[in-house]
Amino acid sequence: MSEGNKLSFLLARYLDNSCTAAQFNELFALIEKDEKKEELLLLLKEHWISESQVAQHTEGDWERMHQKMMTQPDAGYGDKNQKNLLYRRIAIAASVLIALSVGLLFFMNKPGKQQIVQQSVSVKSEQLAPGGNKATLTLADGKKITLDDKANGTILSQAGIQITKKADGKLVYKLDEVKGKANQLNLFNTIETPRGGQYEITMPDGTKVWLNAMSSLKYPLVFDKNERKVLLKGEAYFEVAKQKDAPFKVVTDLQEIRVLGTHFNVNAYDNENSTRTTLLEGAVKVWVKGNLTALKPGQQAVLKAAHVDVLEVDTEIAVAWKNGTFNFNRESLESIMRQVSRWYDVDIIYQDEASRKLVLSGSVSKFENARELLQVLSLTKLVQFRIEGRRIIVMQ
Repeated sequence: MSEGNKLSFLLARYLDNSCTAAQFNELFALIEKDEKKEELLLLLKEHWISESQVAQHTEGDWERMHQKMMTQPDAGYGDKNQKNLLYRRIAIAASVLIALSVGLLFFMNKPGKQQIVQQSVSVKSEQLAPGGNKATLTLADGKKITLDDKANGTILSQAGIQITKKADGKLVYKLDEVKGKANQLNLFNTIETPRGGQYEITMPDGTKVWLNAMSSLKYPLVFDKNERKVLLKGEAYFEVAKQKDAPFKVVTDLQEIRVLGTHFNVNAYDNENSTRTTLLEGAVKVWVKGNLTALKPGQQAVLKAAHVDVLEVDTEIAVAWKNGTFNFNRESLESIMRQVSRWYDVDIIYQDEASRKLVLSGSVSKFENARELLQVLSLTKLVQFRIEGRRIIVMQ
């Protein structure tokens, strides 16, 4: 079978939820080839036109969808490889299909089986814009700087440290080796993101930290020569610069994480029922009340009631927020809506408490307005939503 026919065959199997795990992997291996991008779009167009449930849509509808897929700005931070770019375009395509009231693939989990739901839905709501690069920086003297109001460029020099705001929500600390080390080991800064905010920080040692919404990070202007310690509330992704003689420590309310140089994500929100540490690269040690848990890449430490479980997980789900998507895998609606609340700066009201326990899976770009996400969740026909000001009403 030629590659073109293979792609068409595998896509058809995927769309009717009949492909095997091996076929799924083969399909996305083909999709990841850049030269297959236009072919994939043509196949999706054929599917679009052939579906009886969307026959009322026009060629113009497709062209608008195609244009949005190809021109949508990249989400997330920093340089992205082609695989991630294509992944985001697929997520964007799903969101656009929803916006045009087209059936979208969305999984509804039930005990003992997983079934696909294809429905055309509408959410009666006003628009709620997604979050963006927003944060407040508190200096050692207590002065607060609203970063989203500041122009790009050097914000200030603080006791030998130059603090610069870059484009795309990045804050960079640069140490003056001559002036910077002698007098500021006890000076701390704190960066806080509000609901609907995110930010990236590069520390003087080269460590990069991505801070999710409703989170804060407290850190010294200059790290001690024997350790590099920061205090985290909320969620952050770390890419720690290697320093053999100075371990990096992340302290939350319930645990301490120790590393030398590695990539990992920490979810330590006060309103979540567990603290989750997910390792992508390198090695970390999680300390809880004197007990040590070591992680390998692909593992997640789940801390709940002073007990730590180690799970094998899909790390892409743990860092989806950083890469610009909502990615849910058998997650409760209550947990999903907490993420929605933080990112869209809204309060969640439940008309039926039982709806909190619904278990769902799916993926949507987090840079669409809230309506798109709510429409995806509504595809299950188990839950509906209404937006009133900055409140989302959850209904069954």
